[in-house]
Amino acid sequence: MHDGSEASIRRTPYARWSRSSPAISHRTPAGETDKHVVAAKYVKAKTATCSGCGSRFRHRDLVEVLESLTYFEGDLLCSECWHGSDAVVL
Repeated sequence: MHDGSEASIRRTPYARWSRSSPAISHRTPAGETDKHVVAAKYVKAKTATCSGCGSRFRHRDLVEVLESLTYFEGDLLCSECWHGSDAVVL
């Protein structure tokens, strides 16, 4: 049992999580997917990466580049990157 202090909390890097990891194996029954993995996949499917800043945004918050000297045709930009560029968007 831990007292909640930083020294008593064991951290497991996400890259090392697996079914055998104590961080998730006690929560998820065999044959089922952890709810956090499902949520992460859902968010990734509903968002895209801005070609300018690299941050993730909902698809409706991004615009597609039609022509630009800085970005390729079809690149997606957030409003901040779009307003600061020469891009003509759809």
